[in-house]
Amino acid sequence: MVFDTGTLCHMIGICEILENVKGIDPVIVGLRDGNLALASKVGTVKLGSKLIPRDVLFVSKLTCNLISIYQLNKESNSIVTFTNSFCVIQDRTLKT
Repeated sequence: MVFDTGTLCHMIGICEILENVKGIDPVIVGLRDGNLALASKVGTVKLGSKLIPRDVLFVSKLTCNLISIYQLNKESNSIVTFTNSFCVIQDRTLKT
């Protein structure tokens, strides 16, 4: 998974890691290379026992899996800190 500060929503390119998958009306997604792709499914991805991003779009053209820092902060009570070698995601209240 790539934690991305530049994308507005979670997107993955491997449908098999999605849980609670639902088909959706196709959504057009802009890719970094300027091309467009379609998202056709949505679900959740379990990243840990307490970190389960929801509304993750399946985009078959993606070559990596993106977790949107913007969406993660909106859907959870978290703080995300980046250093030169790692990323820390903490609950704001519990600091875990």
